[in-house]
Amino acid sequence: MADEVVKQEIRATNGTFDFAGIISNLDKEQDYDQKTKKGNAMRTLVFNVDTAEGHSHRMQLRAYQGEFVYYSKTTVDKDGNRKTDIQKVKWGDREKFDTSKGGKFEGYLPIDRVAFHSGIEKDESGKEKKRTLTLPTYDAIPEILKEFNVGDAIRVVGNIQIEDYTLNNGNTGTAVRLVPTRIFHSSKEINFKAEDFSEVANFSQKILVDEVEETGTKEITVTGIVIGNQRMGRQDFIFRDKAYDDYNQLLNTMKNFPKYVSIELKGILNNGAAKEETPQFVEVKGIKVPLVQSRPAGNSFVREFLTTAIVTGESAELIDWGDTYTEQNVQEFINNFIRAKDEYGESTATEDTTADDFSF
Repeated sequence: MADEVVKQEIRATNGTFDFAGIISNLDKEQDYDQKTKKGNAMRTLVFNVDTAEGHSHRMQLRAYQGEFVYYSKTTVDKDGNRKTDIQKVKWGDREKFDTSKGGKFEGYLPIDRVAFHSGIEKDESGKEKKRTLTLPTYDAIPEILKEFNVGDAIRVVGNIQIEDYTLNNGNTGTAVRLVPTRIFHSSKEINFKAEDFSEVANFSQKILVDEVEETGTKEITVTGIVIGNQRMGRQDFIFRDKAYDDYNQLLNTMKNFPKYVSIELKGILNNGAAKEETPQFVEVKGIKVPLVQSRPAGNSFVREFLTTAIVTGESAELIDWGDTYTEQNVQEFINNFIRAKDEYGESTATEDTTADDFSF
């Protein structure tokens, strides 16, 4: 008898991002058509978006050719009840569901999809406007590569994937991937040097609170567990200055609760080049000893999830104090899914890298 497939019972803790910026790197010659180790067709598209001077974010789309594509359509009845119909479509028949190409199934969208601007069309009054396409990610990748260029001002929205990984050499780390679901040309000019410029690099992320620690003057860091699709990661979320004042007492209260308190956080995702610090010294027996080691300058980047708010309802914080996620069901999830897998050894890197060959 074949092994029974284990279903993931614990709910994922989803995260999203919303950026406005300038495309700073988009290799038009990149080889987006690739193969997996098993020989399956795969497409990957990578580009960078700057949201402010010195703040650069790497976007990654990846999709695989499969036997089927899944489409869904959600309807709401007069009582407000939602119903979702899912259609399983053979790979070669997927265009029948694509209304932009004459498909007949109005209202159905591919579950793994990207919406993006592509070309120009005319509205009912004859006025030209940007055309929006929504395609399976696999089909969208070459179209996006043709439509967008370095220097374009865009609005990009998508999902955040956070995952711990281990390389062949035993080095471990956390991969944070930004996966676009909507890519549109910006209707507004983006000028980082303008006096009224305001950075748009927003994130929203639900986490399980693992640790709460005072990490500086008016700074507290929450280490959160992020549950994905058969994956798990840990990420630090920083409350600083005003956010520290607003939430210090609440966060310290969480230290005394059983695992796992779950909360949704909002803030700014800062990904900027590390700046050289002026080292401070103390003299010991006539020898100057550095108190703080300066960070290296250069092209290395430091990512910070600078948290500004815990999502709240009308009257109280939307906090689950341990009913949905418990030590028992989280441990069951770890036992079932977070274990060594063959694909963890695909990378031949000998140093810590972002685990680009891993996917949720």
